[in-house]
Amino acid sequence: MAIDYDAIARAGGHGKGTPRKVLQAEKRKHLKAAIKDAYKDVDARDGLISWVSGKRLMRGVASDAVRLEHHHLDRRSQSKARQADPRNVISVSALEADYLDYHYLIPVDRNGDECHDTRQIADFHWNRHVVKVHCEPFGLDPHVRR
Repeated sequence: MAIDYDAIARAGGHGKGTPRKVLQAEKRKHLKAAIKDAYKDVDARDGLISWVSGKRLMRGVASDAVRLEHHHLDRRSQSKARQADPRNVISVSALEADYLDYHYLIPVDRNGDECHDTRQIADFHWNRHVVKVHCEPFGLDPHVRR
């Protein structure tokens, strides 16, 4: 005969509780839904226009130059609290996202300091330790401001 741990817990005893795998799966499910909602907010805010180049972006195309990527300014693996925060996400092309990931391209505020919040971004600068003058892979649109 099986032991009813829920009945024991309802009676004031110690039940077994929910298995850790089930709790982790629920947590992942809620995080995935929250990130999806954040991406909807970002798409509504940005209108599928790149923050870096001002180009029109498209979902699911093969070309890295125009394929939409949602880039997290603070990486998802390093900032768990900001994973689903729309102020941490910008719309860029896949090519631009690679340059941002490897710190070849840096979002800066009005003082020229690196920033990690969409409300503070004033411009994007090339990292001159890596990308030399006149060797930039693409031009930046200086009029893109949010």
